[in-house]
Amino acid sequence: MSTVDLSKLGNIINDGTSGQVLTSQGGSAFSFADAGGGGGSGVTTYSNLTAINAVSSPSEGDLAYDLAADELYLRTTSAWERVAVGPQIGPTLTTTPPATLTLTSGSNSTLTMAAVDESGFPITYDWDAVQGTTVYNSASLPTALTAVSESSGVFTLTPSTNAAHGTTTLKFRAKASDGVLFSPAVSTLSLVFSGYMEFDANVNGALKHYFSASTLTMADYGSWTFTVDAAKTINIKMWGGGGSSSQTTTGFSSPATAAKDFGGAGGYASGTYDLATGTTYTLRVGQGGLRIAKGSGYTTLGSTWLALGGNAANTNSTWIAGGGGYSGFFTGSKGATDYTHGSDVLMIAGGGGAGGFGANNSGGSAGGGTSGQDGGNPKGVQDGTGGTQTAGGTGANWNNTGITGLSLRGAISGSYAADQVFSSGGGGYFGGGPANTGASGGGSGYNSHADVTNKVLTGGSGTTAGNSSDSDRGTAGNHTSTNGVNGKIHITFV
Repeated sequence: MSTVDLSKLGNIINDGTSGQVLTSQGGSAFSFADAGGGGGSGVTTYSNLTAINAVSSPSEGDLAYDLAADELYLRTTSAWERVAVGPQIGPTLTTTPPATLTLTSGSNSTLTMAAVDESGFPITYDWDAVQGTTVYNSASLPTALTAVSESSGVFTLTPSTNAAHGTTTLKFRAKASDGVLFSPAVSTLSLVFSGYMEFDANVNGALKHYFSASTLTMADYGSWTFTVDAAKTINIKMWGGGGSSSQTTTGFSSPATAAKDFGGAGGYASGTYDLATGTTYTLRVGQGGLRIAKGSGYTTLGSTWLALGGNAANTNSTWIAGGGGYSGFFTGSKGATDYTHGSDVLMIAGGGGAGGFGANNSGGSAGGGTSGQDGGNPKGVQDGTGGTQTAGGTGANWNNTGITGLSLRGAISGSYAADQVFSSGGGGYFGGGPANTGASGGGSGYNSHADVTNKVLTGGSGTTAGNSSDSDRGTAGNHTSTNGVNGKIHITFV
């Protein structure tokens, strides 16, 4: 192995310029170049940082020295970064953000951070956050936040208005930087939603329904109480339940096919109302009338608030066609057996009467309107009458004579001899009257409360529901060849 005397080599290739480096050009060719070439020039001195920041069109890799602060800066793609030498201490926080903060949907919240640097370097502020296992920043916001802005250490947080985003914990980290090191402070954020209806039992699988959802539709029958955490104006529409169809010429087990056997449709009511905090309200959606076969013993299936239309059978009756239940809106908590009238009744859509089976019957009666329709439409001698604003409908002849609809209840048909057919009235402000072989009366609606504005009250007509063309109705309040279809309540938050 041979050796080379570098001093002799230097004499051979010296070009007379000091401070340069020898670079290979490939093959046996070499050339001299200035030291530090390729990616920025050498170190340039400036009076202070302001002068450095004022440099026009700096190149990535440039070095600048701040004479006032004795600090070296390196130019990156878009900024001057201070080069740290020796032990470093991050900025000292003089104002620390809170450890926890509750964000309220619909309102901005702020976090404030302030810091100083012992060497006098300017402080800049930034943030990141962890939601679940994912790290977020200004380029990728967590779902709980829709916007984050920062000005002089004040972070303004805009929370999500989607209730589904309030179920996770968010760790928000504010950061104060001196250009080299940063000092963090972590705040745990929780997102709560104001403006909601809270029910005593699940509606569509949830107890709380937020105003931000714009609408709420209740299509399952039942009775619920609710309160609101903030005052809110609502537009409310409702349809009563449809009455069930009667027995056919081929027997109870067969669906009705003749128009004269069909139950009546539900009525319609709507209006605008201002919900108040601290007040309890009740909403009821009427059940569709039920066809009930002969049973061993007396039963009142659906005759309570579950339907609020008359549904009953006993050992003497072959079967019964039940009236549809009303849909209603009340102030206060309306108990299942509270059938009283008073100022608590805000709005009611009447239920349709049940169909009948007889030579004189010509179809079911619809719910009201100010009055429910009479059974038979028009009424025959064996049909019950509709409820009104002051009284329940009356029963037809035979054993139903003297049996009437009641406040908030359709009449339950009485028993007669074996193998007789009975039809019960629709529920309503006042319920419809019952019938024997004929069709029962529809329940009346109600929409006269002084606190309800933009009132509309529309009765159905036979098997056609009130305001039947409304796209929010769907099939609510319809008749079918067997049981009636449930009513519906549709709420829009204004």
